Amino acid sequence: LKTRNSTSKRDQRVYAVVKEIFLRTNIDFASPNELLRQEAEKSKPDITVLMDLLDNVERYDVVDLDELVEVRRTLNWKGGIEAARKRVVRLMVHAVAISRDRANALADVLAGDTVDSLASVRAIVLKEIKNAATARLLVDELRAVAFHDPADSLKAKAVQILKKYKLNFENIDEHDRAA
Repeated sequence: LKTRNSTSKRDQRVYAVVKEIFLRTNIDFASPNELLRQEAEKSKPDITVLMDLLDNVERYDVVDLDELVEVRRTLNWKGGIEAARKRVVRLMVHAVAISRDRANALADVLAGDTVDSLASVRAIVLKEIKNAATARLLVDELRAVAFHDPADSLKAKAVQILKKYKLNFENIDEHDRAA
């Protein structure tokens, strides 16, 4: 049984039967993603519980990009859980196929209203831009990082990526970035 969203008819039937058994026996039935979101929503999420739930998400191959985006946003600005936040972003990068939705999720980490508050989390996304196609999908966010990120090392990395893939970012100097 891969996931409840599996396209296999057999998997869907097995999932439906298992869910029905849980419902009839009054056993609480929640996916690892749902439990992860619930833990993230607590005012002080437990890092150990978060990491165990992320293990389950990976182990049972139930990575759901939309859930990960919401979990990352919810955990943003909460202290003591940097490892979990990094792991969520690594799952977005490594366990989700390259797509416009994935690019949007990664853009969300780098810039905009829901930019991640930790440079170490934003750096994970920059380190994973390894081809021109991905860079082109994130060009606006890369420019935002190059001009406005508070971490100088991330500004430099964004400029490097933009120049490497020739994304209309020539002759950048410190004065331009400060503007």
